Amino acid sequence: MKKSFPQKEIRIEADGIHIDVASEVTSPIYTFGFVKPHAYPRREEIVNDATHLSYRHSSPLHFVHGSDYFLSTGAAEKHYVVHHEKPFFRELIDMITEGPIYKFIFFGNNAINAFRQVVGSTDPRKSGEHTIRHMYGEPERGISYNAVHASDSVESFVHEVELHMTRDEMDEIFWARIDAYRQWLESLK
Repeated sequence: MKKSFPQKEIRIEADGIHIDVASEVTSPIYTFGFVKPHAYPRREEIVNDATHLSYRHSSPLHFVHGSDYFLSTGAAEKHYVVHHEKPFFRELIDMITEGPIYKFIFFGNNAINAFRQVVGSTDPRKSGEHTIRHMYGEPERGISYNAVHASDSVESFVHEVELHMTRDEMDEIFWARIDAYRQWLESLK
């Protein structure tokens, strides 16, 4: 059963611009992801391929920000908190903190779903041939070595952006959207 949400106006103001983002709260125009440490040396290739594959899937995504980042153990544990009780949790934390990651933002219609389509299944062995995880994952090392992380919902997108990015990395309009999405999510509780 699909949830339905009231489509009241959700207005933001930033840089003197007024925007209604009501339609974006269920399908944001931005998404967050990062290239994992094992795939980091191929980060530029991965981002370029993701862009090209998005056009192939008829859901164009545009790269708008990227930067190198070292994920601390604490930030990794907050990021993967949903897996805290799972037997693979410690291995996941060790893997994601073993080297630098490359965090990025893509822009496009229904960006979260569009990017997840390009990325493919969590398990690279189950990903389609023309997906990032199939192309760059290292399934022989384990499922976590799937090359990239991709936000899977509005909730995770907001959580991950607020956890891994600083306000000076994107413009005021982007952060006004994040604040509006968070307020909308809090109103549903």
